[in-house]
Amino acid sequence: MEGPFLNIVKTLDRSPTIKHAFLNEHYHSTFGAIQESNHVFIQAGIQAHGKRELNILELGFGTGLNVWLTALYAKEHSFKIQIDTFEKFPLSKEVSTAYLEALIQEDLCTQDGAALFRSLLDCAWNENYQLNDNCSCSKFDMDITSLKSHAHYDIVFFDAFNPDVQPELWTEEIFKLMYSALKSDGILVTYCAKGQVRRNLKAAGFSIEKIAGPPGKREMTRAIKHAQII
Repeated sequence: MEGPFLNIVKTLDRSPTIKHAFLNEHYHSTFGAIQESNHVFIQAGIQAHGKRELNILELGFGTGLNVWLTALYAKEHSFKIQIDTFEKFPLSKEVSTAYLEALIQEDLCTQDGAALFRSLLDCAWNENYQLNDNCSCSKFDMDITSLKSHAHYDIVFFDAFNPDVQPELWTEEIFKLMYSALKSDGILVTYCAKGQVRRNLKAAGFSIEKIAGPPGKREMTRAIKHAQII
């Protein structure tokens, strides 16, 4: 699937990503889209948190890959997850469907998995939708600064384009919003390990963990909102 600005590209684990030609940026790691999502968000986020009932906030719905893998994980491991995901610039249905077809062509999803992905793409924006018995999702086609929730989420999936492309989303002010949205001992996970990003997270109140990154990246970042001691 190709267009004037969006091209579907196969990554090193055979899973697809999308290249935004105008921004010269990929939606996922070219070293492996599924590997990156599983490592950064499932393993370093959901598995590391410890709770089996989770409210998750995602910044950057993108292709829907992270939400899809989260719903599959919740079903397989009997978690209960609500995920709210924000995307100011949603992909068209045509491009999103082509992305799913690329997953299917590489035998990277079962029939049930493909049906789940289609239901994710079909569910209306700004409404809550039950993806399966274990995971529900609300997609919001609006700016993350519209978020009003406080101390509601256990995990933040921070998956914006990198700071060179979307610097306005990696600021201390945005991270303060994320900090406010998290419960005590909540965590924020992101593929990004840049020094300025970590300094902005720390200035927003987070404690920072440097942990091993997915294939192709030496490190990633996990930020923790520690419980306040009064």
